[in-house]
Amino acid sequence: MVACEEQDKEKLEEYITELHKKYKQKTVKRKIASVKAYYSYLEENELIKESPFRKIKVKFKETLILPRIIPREEIEHLLNHMYGCLQQASESVYKYCLRDVAVIELFFATGARVYEISNIRAENVNLNTGLIQLMGKGAKERYVQIGSTSVLNILRKYYAENRAAIKKSGYFVGNGRDNGKKYFYENRFPFRCI
Repeated sequence: MVACEEQDKEKLEEYITELHKKYKQKTVKRKIASVKAYYSYLEENELIKESPFRKIKVKFKETLILPRIIPREEIEHLLNHMYGCLQQASESVYKYCLRDVAVIELFFATGARVYEISNIRAENVNLNTGLIQLMGKGAKERYVQIGSTSVLNILRKYYAENRAAIKKSGYFVGNGRDNGKKYFYENRFPFRCI
């Protein structure tokens, strides 16, 4: 059994300091965890007497990086364009443009993930009250209230135009041939109005 000396502790501290200079916090945390695990392994198998990490405090707070947001001007530009296309759409494409507008409005009105919107079942949407049940990660359910009457009106129009397809598939957002998941994941947002 080899004893870890004070100089091992100093070398580790130097190593950690160098990591902080070269890498981002997540990388540093991962590299420290790897070295710590290695020393724990050596200690458990009695190859060293004591891990030098027992004498080193390596707790630091990671800065929280918030997700990027779409600037308001871009959102307005996108919605204006989509509503313009909706008004000019021929009869054959109108219901698809309406669906696309409804999906985009749902994203912005609820803050829901793609997965959540693609899994909205027809029975989870109450167009009278504006309450929508979303199924999130890990089968967690949450309710979102749509407060905007214009968004509710678009959703009502979309439902009225696509009632048969919605009832057939069981999904609120789809393309009439399959459920919403296929629409989102296989076609990678095939919006016709953008």
